Amino acid sequence: MGASGVQRGGQIDEQLRRRARSYVYERMALASSAIWVLGAFILMTTIVPYVPHPQVYIAIASTVPIPFAALPWIFYRRISDAVARRWAESGETR
Repeated sequence: MGASGVQRGGQIDEQLRRRARSYVYERMALASSAIWVLGAFILMTTIVPYVPHPQVYIAIASTVPIPFAALPWIFYRRISDAVARRWAESGETR
């Protein structure tokens, strides 16, 4: 393994991969939370105030943004591996 964190055969050092996954996890968690909060806020402010008994609409407004907030997690492994590869190639140790 070289000093850059890349092993023979182009594989990435496991410690670097773990750090990249943690880095990506933190940012994706923040992004998912922001997507859900923004989506729920938009639905709550546009639909719920105009309905006489809004309990069902509140549940819907809280549930609809979940798939959009979960969408980035489909690519979690691919993104974290790309970040680890970029760090390894540039010699960053983060």
